[in-house]
Amino acid sequence: MSIGKSLLLSSAAALLLMGCGEQEATSSPEQAAGTDSQAMTEVVAMSQSEHLAVFFNDFFEDRILHSPESATRLGRSEGMGEWSDLSDDGAIENVIRTQAWLDRLESEFDYDTLNEADQVSYLIFEEQANNTIEAVNFLRQQYAVTQMFPFPASSIRVLTQIHQVNSVSDAEAYISRLQNYEIALNQLAQVIRDRTEFGTLPPGFVYPQVKAMVDAVLTGAPFDDGEPSTLLADFTAKVGALDISQEEKDRLLSEAIAAMVTPMRAGFENVSAALDEAIPLTSHEDGVWQVPNGEAYYAYRARRFSESELSPAEIHEYGLSEVARIQGEMQAIMDEVGFEGSLHEFFAFVMAWEENYYPDTDEGRAQFIADSTTMTDQIMAATPEWFNLLPEAALEVRRIEQYRESVSPVAHYSSPALDGSRPGIYYANLLTMEDWPRHTMETITYHEAVPGHHFQNAIEQELEDVPDFRKHFFFSFAYGEGWGLYAEGLAREMGFFEDPYSEFGLLTSQLWRSVRLVVDTGIHHHHWTRSQAYDYMTANTALAEGVVRSETDRYVVWPGQALSYRMGSRRIYELRAHAQTSLGDEFDIRDFHDVVLGNGSVPMPVLERLVQSYIDEELAN
Repeated sequence: MSIGKSLLLSSAAALLLMGCGEQEATSSPEQAAGTDSQAMTEVVAMSQSEHLAVFFNDFFEDRILHSPESATRLGRSEGMGEWSDLSDDGAIENVIRTQAWLDRLESEFDYDTLNEADQVSYLIFEEQANNTIEAVNFLRQQYAVTQMFPFPASSIRVLTQIHQVNSVSDAEAYISRLQNYEIALNQLAQVIRDRTEFGTLPPGFVYPQVKAMVDAVLTGAPFDDGEPSTLLADFTAKVGALDISQEEKDRLLSEAIAAMVTPMRAGFENVSAALDEAIPLTSHEDGVWQVPNGEAYYAYRARRFSESELSPAEIHEYGLSEVARIQGEMQAIMDEVGFEGSLHEFFAFVMAWEENYYPDTDEGRAQFIADSTTMTDQIMAATPEWFNLLPEAALEVRRIEQYRESVSPVAHYSSPALDGSRPGIYYANLLTMEDWPRHTMETITYHEAVPGHHFQNAIEQELEDVPDFRKHFFFSFAYGEGWGLYAEGLAREMGFFEDPYSEFGLLTSQLWRSVRLVVDTGIHHHHWTRSQAYDYMTANTALAEGVVRSETDRYVVWPGQALSYRMGSRRIYELRAHAQTSLGDEFDIRDFHDVVLGNGSVPMPVLERLVQSYIDEELAN
């Protein structure tokens, strides 16, 4: 794709809109009724609300139509044998569609006449559409592949973990996806070659990691004489469970193998070749300031992920001040427990302290689950004093299944099933208990479970009369991760973290997220090298060497994302302080939390408007 093609985007959008047959804009209540009658206004407003619901549903269906993987995740059959368009043309077409939807929203609906719930949906849609449109300005600055989100690996997960095979047609759709790998991977290979030519080359350490992932897919039968590959084993097991004849099973397996060894292999080999072509041209291990127009690209990314108007330089300085503040609090805890030495020596002591760990046995793991469950039960019992709105879904603490422990984070949260058949789950990776020093348990539990992501996600799913696009699309790292970090500090306000070592664990978490502000902006704005970033993290956190290296590499290839945690929580605290100052004795923390959680995931600018509206309503009463 040429630069000129990107510059033609707005014109292309305009041409598309000229032929899209927009509906006539809904008239205002007064125009439709010819009177200012309150009854007639309510009728027309109801009609507009229904019209907006249809609009959002149509938009959601359009998004699903163009995202086969999303449809599969939702258990739907649309595009079950296809992959999303990975080409630059596909990205541009998505922006053109988004612009068309945004223009329709703004021409067909009068924001001021919508009810409050519809106004929130309108603002969320508008904010996200504008973000999508703005992103295309930096399309060629985006890395085509990184070790974090390479399509080859993510697509394997779609097939093995999400694509269900409950019928012959499901199996045939699986085979179609194997056949269509060639189309998707050829698109990816072309993007890699375009970025290479343009000068958007990821750091050198990325290519061997991605190439290893790509090559690993073609390891094992039917690609060689080894044991069955991941895909062959998965497809064989899924087809084997079907209640069909052996002859039909053999047919399906034969077609799957043929798809793997010809079109699928060709697609993966093309991507591998594109990576090989780029490797000799890559030498740096630094930030995106290296790519064409990289400074402007990072400024955009920093603003996008932090959802703040602070410049990268200002975020960097804020991070440094937070690191100093938190380390001061840590020093106070060191004094409290009588430790003599430096902060870094205290880090080492806590991490090496034998009593700080559960036994690396089945009994130790069982005790960990029991203790974590007790923690969630205890804090859940205290939440009515801090929240009016509580999730109806139950919460369970579970060990991550052993088959996926080696590739999973130390902990994560899984939302409850929409039909109530599965509770919210706080998953802990217990592959080795060395990853779970006791002083960090409370912090992680409150972040992932209560009052963290379980409150956030379960309440969102339980909202009534909310458009599907708000339930199933992700809107804001700053909001999502900001709430998780805010929840950690809130738990301390609620009276938890009574043990000084657990409080030190809380501060360790807060310090880590503040260090991210310094390192991310250091790499991409201040031109730090990868080694400088690594050294700063090592000197200022208690993270193990391997974690520091993987975290540093993550920040290098995912510019701006690491800013979302601390900047998101900062904004929630700022909004809370604003509400407290404005309302004085009338401020109720429960009402504030209802505002923050009661509309689901929202971009920070929308949350700011919601909080201000809440303040105005309280002052008016």
